[in-house]
Amino acid sequence: MHPLAAHVVELFSSIQGEGLLAGEPQLFLRFYGCNLACNYCDTEAARTPTGPCRVEIIPGSGEFSERPNPLSVEELIALIRTEPEPARRYHSLALTGGEPLLHHRFLAAFLPAVREILPVFLETNGTLAAEVAALLPQLNWISMDVKLESATGKPTDWDGHRRFLRAAHEKLLCVKAAVGPALQDAEFSRLVDLMAETDAGLALILQPVHGTWEMPGWRERLFSLQGEARGRLRTVRILPQIHKLLKML
Repeated sequence: MHPLAAHVVELFSSIQGEGLLAGEPQLFLRFYGCNLACNYCDTEAARTPTGPCRVEIIPGSGEFSERPNPLSVEELIALIRTEPEPARRYHSLALTGGEPLLHHRFLAAFLPAVREILPVFLETNGTLAAEVAALLPQLNWISMDVKLESATGKPTDWDGHRRFLRAAHEKLLCVKAAVGPALQDAEFSRLVDLMAETDAGLALILQPVHGTWEMPGWRERLFSLQGEARGRLRTVRILPQIHKLLKML
């Protein structure tokens, strides 16, 4: 058995609910642990390893069995291989969390084997540049969140995000920012500056914080911000979390 193991929250099937791959079927591997604590986090239970790993019994059923944590590389690969025709059923394996890059040593051993089964899509908070740089050859796509203070309640790590963009931009599918009515003009301008100085071709996804869409004046302002950003970036889209709208995992 490989000596490396990881604490896993769950392995399940769903559609991608965010960004440019929204609607694509994916197999999700959610890891415990995060280096941030955002106010709007919808997976707070994943911050610290507190329980067993849930494994969906039948794809899309929402019914789970449990496995003791941590799981080895071999155990996880075996679970993925039990999926019926994974290459036909799924667009990719989505690594999510928490923050998957906290498990970068485990992923370095795990990803070469899993890529024989499915391409790999990484969802990350975009603060761990050195960790992602070492894994780039094993990743097909990256979706990076920029954590704005107006949404998270914590100071934005602009330097960390800049280092991450420089390290990973060749594999970046999109950059996402959760935004709400508290969004400051100055932080939005800084976000656009950051992306434009790295690569104006990168797609920016403005993701309204769930439940804010009907707040007075917010839609109009969001459309205005989109227009402003389109003056400097090639692709700027407003996309909600569709898995929440559809009440899916």
